[in-house]
Amino acid sequence: MTAATAALVVGGFVTGTGSAVAADTGSAATGSTSSGSSGVDPTLSRSATITHGNLSITRAIVGNNVGVAGDTVTYRTTFSATDGPARQVTRIYEAVNTSYGRPPMGFKEANVTYTDPSGSVVTEKVPYAPDGAVGAWPVDAATGTTVVYESTYRFKDPSLGFAIGYDSYWPTENIDNWVSIDATGLDTLKWSPTGVTVTCLYGCSSYLSLPAMANNFGSSN
Repeated sequence: MTAATAALVVGGFVTGTGSAVAADTGSAATGSTSSGSSGVDPTLSRSATITHGNLSITRAIVGNNVGVAGDTVTYRTTFSATDGPARQVTRIYEAVNTSYGRPPMGFKEANVTYTDPSGSVVTEKVPYAPDGAVGAWPVDAATGTTVVYESTYRFKDPSLGFAIGYDSYWPTENIDNWVSIDATGLDTLKWSPTGVTVTCLYGCSSYLSLPAMANNFGSSN
C-alpha cells in the first residue's frame, strides 16, 4: 500500500547553515513502530541545528517521534550564543510541511524557559497564536543566558473532523516542519525545512489532490 508522504515546501534559509542528525534527544520513550503504537523510529532525524548570526538554534524531538491519531509529539527549540552581542528572541512561528490538504497535527500546548530581568530562570506557558509565540526572551553569550521553547502537538484524526482526509488508514510518513524566528538585530530566519521528522502510523493523514504547501500547525486540544 502506498503511503501518503510529506513533501518539502517552498522557502529556505534566510541566513546561516544547518544540519540534521538521527540522534536520540530528550527523554526516553517506549513503544513499537511495527505494532502500530507510539514509539521511536531511529531512522528519522530527531535533531537539527542552524546558525543564525551569533545564535545557535537547535530543533529536537523530546520522546516519541512515531504515533497514531490522538498521540502527541513534543518539539524543543533551544537558542544559545557563543559570542557576539546579546539578543532577544521576539517571535517563534511553527508550521508543518505537508503535501496533501490540511496539516495532520494540531497545537496542544507550549512553554518557554528563559532568564527574566531579575536574573531568575522562569518557565511560562505560551498560548496558541496564529502569528506565533511573541515575547522578549534574552540570549547572551556573556552571561550564558539561553532560551528553550517546547511545544506539543497532537496527531489529528480526520474522522473526528480535525483534518480533511480520504486515506485515514494510511500512514503519514516523515512529516517535516519549519520555523520562522525573529531576534533583535537580525533578519527574520525562515528555517525550511528543519529536517526534524515524525510519522503518524494510523488515522491522521490528510490526502487530497492539492499542491504542496506550508500550513500552520493550527490549534487543536
